[in-house]
Amino acid sequence: MKLPGRPSTLDDAFVVTDPDNSVKNATADPSAPAATESTSRPSRGHFWIRRLGALGRVATAAAALVQPVARLCARLDWRADLLVHFQDAAIVVTIIAIAATIRRWPLVAFTLVAVAVWQASALWTFNGVNPVPAVANRTSPRIRLLVANVLCTNRNYAQLERLIKEERPDIVGLVEVSPEWIEGLHDIRAEYPFRAEVPWGAFGLALWFRRQPIRVDPPAQSTPGGWPFLHAVFRFEGRDRELWLAHPSSPLRASRKIRGYPELITLAERVRDASGSRIVAGDFNTSEASPYFGDLLAISGLRDSRRGFGRQPTWPSMIPLRVAIDHVLVSDDWAVLDRRVGNSIGSDHFPLILDLGVAAGAEADASAVKAPSSHGQSVSVALP
Repeated sequence: MKLPGRPSTLDDAFVVTDPDNSVKNATADPSAPAATESTSRPSRGHFWIRRLGALGRVATAAAALVQPVARLCARLDWRADLLVHFQDAAIVVTIIAIAATIRRWPLVAFTLVAVAVWQASALWTFNGVNPVPAVANRTSPRIRLLVANVLCTNRNYAQLERLIKEERPDIVGLVEVSPEWIEGLHDIRAEYPFRAEVPWGAFGLALWFRRQPIRVDPPAQSTPGGWPFLHAVFRFEGRDRELWLAHPSSPLRASRKIRGYPELITLAERVRDASGSRIVAGDFNTSEASPYFGDLLAISGLRDSRRGFGRQPTWPSMIPLRVAIDHVLVSDDWAVLDRRVGNSIGSDHFPLILDLGVAAGAEADASAVKAPSSHGQSVSVALP
């Protein structure tokens, strides 16, 4: 029985108010196209875009792990040890990988954040307080050391001469010195009458003193077939001080493609046996990221002069993401008063300039006075 005023069906109850008749009932129009499978599926182009995006995220995440894995394997293969040095570039890649994965793969991104923190902490190792203070007297003597890899093919002699004139170092240590460099620095060289020079190009060395040292030794090799190093003894504040200038062979050299740095380690043993007041400077062709650099410090008993002054990377000079392979190591009786990277000299390395003084508590040993030896003038070695 149908009650008055009550619709008998659902269709009777559904009323659309549309004075302009602008709303159409889709189901009432049999000519309307039905949704097809082709319109509901993504296009083939979108499929490949998503796939390439996933591959890009995988590639960037994998690239971010290359340097950390290389650090774990550095003692196993020379190629892994070569990769560990590029710390600045590695952290940039990690940051890119975090940005690429944060939306789709947040767990991977958070893992990479931990990797980035670990990488960044290594870059801040040399910041902080200088661990060895100088004596309290601010007027106490200091000695200035300039160390530079000049690049044997570089011909910008005037730039280095200008730097030496401006800084007026007491000791100059040059790496990759060629006969052309000896000639090109003729004028400034005359201000350093006490010299040891090995003008052998890529593995050439020069050590200049403004004041007469106690002894300047001929060049020597730490290992058979290795590149030479120079050794001298000079006097400062009542003590004999030993100085080595070294440039171990390049890790890309065919005979160097082996594990470790035998030239550096053998030199470290020599330095350890010398004891006393010591400085080792030069282009070591390795950085603090390598475990073998840690071995060098541990065996020699020296400390890195960068502590308290920052990383100060020096190579390659033409790009901002550089590596610290030029070093000065000192014994604990030396206080590093200042350490900085010098202006460009046209080389692929920036020079280093250090001011050294007597460390607090390291008193002069007056009983160790020695007269300068007769061969403390100049040592020059011809090309082989």
